[in-house]
Amino acid sequence: MKVTINLEDLKDTKLRASVASVAEKPEIFLTDKNYIVRMAILRNKRLKKSAVLRLLQDESELVRASALKHHYISPDDLSSLVNDPSATVRRALIDVKKLRRKDFEPLMRDKDESVRIHAILSNRITANDVYMMSKDKSSSVRHYVLQRAAGMKLTSIVKSFLQDPNDALRMEAKIYLR
Repeated sequence: MKVTINLEDLKDTKLRASVASVAEKPEIFLTDKNYIVRMAILRNKRLKKSAVLRLLQDESELVRASALKHHYISPDDLSSLVNDPSATVRRALIDVKKLRRKDFEPLMRDKDESVRIHAILSNRITANDVYMMSKDKSSSVRHYVLQRAAGMKLTSIVKSFLQDPNDALRMEAKIYLR
């Protein structure tokens, strides 16, 4: 059974989001003022690739971050978001399996500390990455690097933390080396 709904009658955000996720023509919701509705479009199986790419450029960082994992998004599309102004989007990018190694590397050196921490905690980190990140200027990032180095049994990197300027990190390194 086909139901016709007048969009002007849909004042409730949750209702609009529900309709957007199953609408026959979800593209009509691309300009909705509410980001929740625009995110709901991504669940619609009728959504075209052009619409997904448009959502990848959305003004809302939450919509862009949600669009990253859509099956239409290619590694080339992801490359363009490595320099996204939002740390939320760059953190979400780290978790996308399609992200290429060459696009992951700049995220390990990101200007935002939370992005670098997310990178060190990710599954794609290698021993060389841990070594490179052990020189990070942020003691918070180095704390996670030390934990990762200890977990990966990278003793030489853990030993290098015995010379760290941060007292807490030096003490933590001693504990890991026992």
